[in-house]
Amino acid sequence: MIILALTAALLSADHHGENIHAEGMPWCDSLEADRPHTDCALQTGEGRDFLVNVEYSGMEDGREMVDVSVTQFDGTLVQTMHFASESFFYPSLIDLDGDGFEEFLVPIETGNVNTIYSISIGSEYGFDLTADEISGYGIDPVTDGLFVARSRGSAVDHYASFYTIDEGRFVLEASVHITYDETENMVCTQATGNSARGEDFYCDAAMSQ
Repeated sequence: MIILALTAALLSADHHGENIHAEGMPWCDSLEADRPHTDCALQTGEGRDFLVNVEYSGMEDGREMVDVSVTQFDGTLVQTMHFASESFFYPSLIDLDGDGFEEFLVPIETGNVNTIYSISIGSEYGFDLTADEISGYGIDPVTDGLFVARSRGSAVDHYASFYTIDEGRFVLEASVHITYDETENMVCTQATGNSARGEDFYCDAAMSQ
């Protein structure tokens, strides 16, 4: 992952429309995964009132530069972020830990199944960049303070890693391994981490979505 800069300035932006950003960009979550990408926008949930504008440009090595500007609805620029990506998925906003502030997920690299994400932690002021990357084919909230990243090692080996967020870092709480027995029934066992919640909790959460 390359994070090239974090700067602040001023720019103008209009309020969004129902299906398309006022500047003509579609909403990122309405687009199908593809490359090259289409410039798009995201909007944070009620109470934060940020527009996240995402613009793409080609790089000499075949990746795309992802230039992100976060603005308030009145056009004031909050921050900019820059990433280099070779994934065909679009960024998304998900409140992973249930604190009311969505995290900003940028797909950096996609393999046969799993995608490596750069995740910036949401706050009332914008997004805090982290050096952490998380890999999986799905990243979802589980309960307040806990989220899961599901990944696949092979056709019969799946993994679910459970994380908390602590002082701007992602802390692995536990992971489980899911496979199939000789009768093709799913078998889940806790592989690593905290046993306080119990294996049943993690396995139920891993297989519920």
